[in-house]
Amino acid sequence: MEPGGAFIQDVVCLEDEMTGGGDTVYDPANPLRQTTLPLDVRVTELRGVVLSEGARTAPGEALASMAERCRGELSRLPGGCLRLINPHRYKVSISERLKSLREGLIAELGKRIL
Repeated sequence: MEPGGAFIQDVVCLEDEMTGGGDTVYDPANPLRQTTLPLDVRVTELRGVVLSEGARTAPGEALASMAERCRGELSRLPGGCLRLINPHRYKVSISERLKSLREGLIAELGKRIL
């Protein structure tokens, strides 16, 4: 997110990695399209364990609390993403390691098919 708290984009990465300012991230629909995250970007970790061995790891969140959190997060999206007519698509990128893993899996699958 931007230093002011507005969301810029989401980045999907592997379990053991974190992205940050200066990292290059890739468009999953077009891996040739890439962007470098601004150096002053603030990264918020969203991953967390909610189930373990079939049981919840923490009590469930109250519906009112979820609604309030959702309203707050929606207000931080870029304005163009909230338009009803011709909305912008919110950017979701993948990390370099995830891109490499994906390309390796695609190459391996291609060898098996041929």
